[in-house]
Amino acid sequence: MAREATLTAPVARPLLSRRARELLTGYCYLIPVVIALGGTVLFPILKAMHMSLYNHVLIRPQEYGYVGLANYVRLIHDETFWLSLWNSMWWVFGSVIFQFVGGFAAALLLQEAFRGRALVRTITLLPWIIPGVVVALIWEFIYQPNYGLLNDVLSRAGWMTERVAWLANPSLAMPAVILTNVWRGVPFFAIMLLAGLQAIPPELYEAARVDGASIWQRFRFITLPMLKPIIVVATATRIVWTFNYADLIFVMTSGGPATVGGAAPDHARLHHLLPAADPRTRERHVRRPPGRDWAERVLGGPVLWAGLVTLTVFAVAPFLWVLLASFKTRAELYATPIVYLPASLSLANYVEAWTSKLTPFSRFFANSLWVSSVTMVATTVVSILAGYALARFRFAGRQTFLLIFLATQMFPAVLLIAPLLSQWHALGLIDTYQALIYSNFSFTVPFTVWMLVGYFESIPRELEESAMLDGCTNFGALCRIILPLAAPGVAATAIFAFVASWSELLFAITFTSQTEMRTLSAGLLFMVGQYEIQWGQLSAGVIISTIPVAILFTYLQRHLIQGLSAGAVKG
Repeated sequence: MAREATLTAPVARPLLSRRARELLTGYCYLIPVVIALGGTVLFPILKAMHMSLYNHVLIRPQEYGYVGLANYVRLIHDETFWLSLWNSMWWVFGSVIFQFVGGFAAALLLQEAFRGRALVRTITLLPWIIPGVVVALIWEFIYQPNYGLLNDVLSRAGWMTERVAWLANPSLAMPAVILTNVWRGVPFFAIMLLAGLQAIPPELYEAARVDGASIWQRFRFITLPMLKPIIVVATATRIVWTFNYADLIFVMTSGGPATVGGAAPDHARLHHLLPAADPRTRERHVRRPPGRDWAERVLGGPVLWAGLVTLTVFAVAPFLWVLLASFKTRAELYATPIVYLPASLSLANYVEAWTSKLTPFSRFFANSLWVSSVTMVATTVVSILAGYALARFRFAGRQTFLLIFLATQMFPAVLLIAPLLSQWHALGLIDTYQALIYSNFSFTVPFTVWMLVGYFESIPRELEESAMLDGCTNFGALCRIILPLAAPGVAATAIFAFVASWSELLFAITFTSQTEMRTLSAGLLFMVGQYEIQWGQLSAGVIISTIPVAILFTYLQRHLIQGLSAGAVKG
């Protein structure tokens, strides 16, 4: 009988090495983000630079021509430009300094354990997530000279004899809008610093107390060094955002009146590296931490509760003022002296705002919900792919991509308006959802990618390598291993994208001309009449526009805090 020969087919070698396959996968994951930012940031910036070299006046097209650097020379000699630059510096640094101080104080207060802490956190952090136009309208109502809250309170307290037009006075308009921006920005610093405080190991504070360190020494040598990365990132981010987005000034004044190192390593060495026979070690095994000193008792008692009350009132009072106004009749709104409580809780303003044919708020709400939801989903998907590629794959141009994501945050949105308007007009996308959604990528994608890169880098690579040894692909490891572990970062990305899109104003008023295509922010702005403002309907609209983001933040605030801190510190 003939032997049967068993032939073993040779194992086919892959066309590409493992390194090449990883590089190809990384570049493929970056394709969506290149598409997202190429058409909304990179090309418009290049287009804007090109336009700056030409005399381009829309109402005088016959004068179009190349002028070189003449526009820059004219700008340098323009006194209005330098005045605007000075006002911008005052606006930015005046706002950010007080935001940081207030946010740090709020974070220290909210870090303490007390009954109702979750509720107080939710209330005091809400101002940051509501649309900028809503913030502006709330405070514009408060600053009204005849029926505003601020003048009435100061008059009743005897601190004012004549009513002040806060936003019409050149010397008071800037402090007024800075106070508004501080109210809006304090929660951002509070969220970032609160997350950093929660990440500091309690053992460091306990060891410092054992060594007799006072509360000030623990704050100076432990808290501040451990929070340094977050402080730097949060401050830089807030400076850039404040400089680039002046929606508060635009809405409230229409431009304004004229004219770790430190002690932590030392404590670790002291408590873990001493020999077992050292007498100090034996003593420490039986020693108990000393009781709270007088400063801790004062700060943990009267100061804590006074601070919490002040913080809560500062955050809630403007909301409460507008909420009460939304239930008032026209006579109650414009009564003198001011009527604080409505005679009845009438829903007439809500019904009229929701069903109005002139300003159909129900349509504005539906437009914002659709644009924000699609932007959130698309931004999250694009950011996950790009963030994973930049965090896991090492390829030529990786650092360049990271620098581009950071650099795009430096350009103001107004720089993109003219190029994007020309681009969408040429493509026939004016008054479409596509233009609004695609334009939103310019400010949602860069920040969320940068945040997720830091979060993905904090997840051990060994988890993916084990999964791939079991036959899992890179994409399978991303979906089955990385994403479940990165849930807080992904949730923070989604929340940020939704809130940023929900609050967007500049693109909404530029790329839409039809009433039925306006979003909530644009709709609220157009509800402001030239000669009269219907504050009852507008207040109802403000409350309605706040509800979705408030609900979203209430349920997902823990993920937002964890995701923002991880992305900021580890990125």
